[in-house]
Amino acid sequence: MPPRHGAARATALLAVLALVGACAATQAPVAATVGSPFTLHVGESAQLGESFRVTLTALEPMGECPDHRPECVAVSPPQAELDVADGSAPTVHVVLLLMGKQSAPQHAGRWRVQAVDVTPAPFTRANVAVQRAAVTLVVSAPAL
Repeated sequence: MPPRHGAARATALLAVLALVGACAATQAPVAATVGSPFTLHVGESAQLGESFRVTLTALEPMGECPDHRPECVAVSPPQAELDVADGSAPTVHVVLLLMGKQSAPQHAGRWRVQAVDVTPAPFTRANVAVQRAAVTLVVSAPAL
């Protein structure tokens, strides 16, 4: 009976994928300052102070009508999805709707987060997949 090379290849592939995932998970966050712009790609985080972190979890291009049918009226705008962690408070998931290259400010717990630039604009799923799409954000100090 011939040796089973398929199982060995599958195991090796899984090991490589696990290693790549571990490297991505241990990537150091971008150092950022409240009130100053910082840029993230999907999967990257920014550390603002000791216990405040913003992670870009998804960057979605403008939705398309299935099969580009002319009868479609509503198309979803591009959006950036973030997880905002502030100390021991529960993580807040924020969706920023991108109008052009910017978004309106959104509350994330006691903070305000706004997209101020997206590159390239417009971007595609392919740009996101190869880390060519990025969003520049500004976090504003909490309201008193």
